[in-house]
Amino acid sequence: MRLDRNDLLKVIATATGSSPPIIAVPGHFENWARERKLPRELSQLLLTTAFSTEVIVGPIAFCDFGRICQWDQDFPHFIKQGFLCVGTVLDGDFVVIHFHDKGTTGILSHDGSYWEEKADLSSMFTPIAESIGAFAKIALNEIDG
Repeated sequence: MRLDRNDLLKVIATATGSSPPIIAVPGHFENWARERKLPRELSQLLLTTAFSTEVIVGPIAFCDFGRICQWDQDFPHFIKQGFLCVGTVLDGDFVVIHFHDKGTTGILSHDGSYWEEKADLSSMFTPIAESIGAFAKIALNEIDG
């Protein structure tokens, strides 16, 4: 799975002018990740890159660790279908990592029936980049471009 953690951190530092606000993840996280069958690489990304506050990069708000957990409670079918919500776009769409698809990162439209347990999230997903790091670079270009 390709995630490009270092690219993500560099983009955030460039966009915000400071190091990302990384926190220590609560000890129960490993059980949480294992119960949801998150891939090891994605679990490691969350363990080492959990934000204490929302981080804005262009039109993207990468959410803090608490919000990732809250979205999981609100929409447990996201993870069951292979999508981890890691942020939002200004228009309200979700930024997701599709971990059943090698870490492809993109947008999950909020216009459909995403909240329904039986919703076909793949049909609402628009892939943008091969990884969260590459996705962050695209968001940064929205500022510079």
